[in-house]
Amino acid sequence: MSRAGQMAGAHTRLEFHNIETGIMTERRFISVVPSNFIGHLSGLVFNGQPYMDQCKDGDITYCELNARFGLRAIVADPVTFKSRSSYLALATLQAYASMHLFFQFKTTAPDGLLLFNSGNGNDFIVIELVKGYIHYVFDLGNGPSLMKGNSDKPVNDNQWHNVVVSRDPGNVHTLQIDSRTVTQHSNGARNLDLKGGAWGLCRRPGPTPDAPSAPAISPLAWDALSRA
Repeated sequence: MSRAGQMAGAHTRLEFHNIETGIMTERRFISVVPSNFIGHLSGLVFNGQPYMDQCKDGDITYCELNARFGLRAIVADPVTFKSRSSYLALATLQAYASMHLFFQFKTTAPDGLLLFNSGNGNDFIVIELVKGYIHYVFDLGNGPSLMKGNSDKPVNDNQWHNVVVSRDPGNVHTLQIDSRTVTQHSNGARNLDLKGGAWGLCRRPGPTPDAPSAPAISPLAWDALSRA
């Protein structure tokens, strides 16, 4: 329910300095200080600006935080893949200088390609399941690198799991599976120049070439690289 009205007076502008959530530090104009907020807050948008998302992604000039960003607990509009030929084609991932990717999944299959996007030259990104564990494989132009999720048990348990993959402008890669996080610094090239569509939770349509033998990188990642 919303209500509109008109206030009397000559002033027509509202000027402010900082937006605070959960606490009030400016107490000059109030006689009773409200209690600080305890709970969860999401989706804060002011004048079309998603301030909480910008703070989390580092896309805002100033953001002071002593709370913590959590992972979404509610799964919205899930897509079901009923066969290995099912796929979801998405727009190109915007990941040139940095990226922040979040998704949720559940499965009973121990192996499978979750996300793939190729790029110019050898650039690509792959997220896959290998023997029940998440692998994040990427190439920014220096050759493929592999990060393995450090889950305490396989995640093909038919339960919903949260996956966060991020890369900051300093080339620090982060892979978070639920509450477990690993990081890796990548030297050399800093830009991930992707093109074409991102193929989500799928086997990309088309023939599958033979995967070379390489114990450091899974056959699924090599398959994605061979088609990049």
